[in-house]
Amino acid sequence: MKILSALILLFSCFQSHAQTTKLHLVITDNKKEKMQQVTGTLYQLPDSILRNKMLINGSASFNVQSNTSYILKLTVTGFQDFVRTISIPDTSIFISIEMTNKINDLSNVTIVSKK
Repeated sequence: MKILSALILLFSCFQSHAQTTKLHLVITDNKKEKMQQVTGTLYQLPDSILRNKMLINGSASFNVQSNTSYILKLTVTGFQDFVRTISIPDTSIFISIEMTNKINDLSNVTIVSKK
């Protein structure tokens, strides 16, 4: 029994606890106005494990592990998807993101009218 207790104590001493911190986002459009209804998805690297998905209205915070890399994906109708790899340091990180308008190319559109 003493050996089992000693082994449990030994393993618990070596167990590492990941320190958590915050990733703070502010999402704006090209007019610097906070965007509404943005879908934010956070994947942990290296395995691209889905860690969080939320609807963001202007700003948001994700709980993240320190010294870890993530892929952040932001999507909203009428704007280009934002996808970036973000490395989290030991402290909270603040990121401002300006979404880019999606440009629709109409050069291949043919307008036909009938009389």
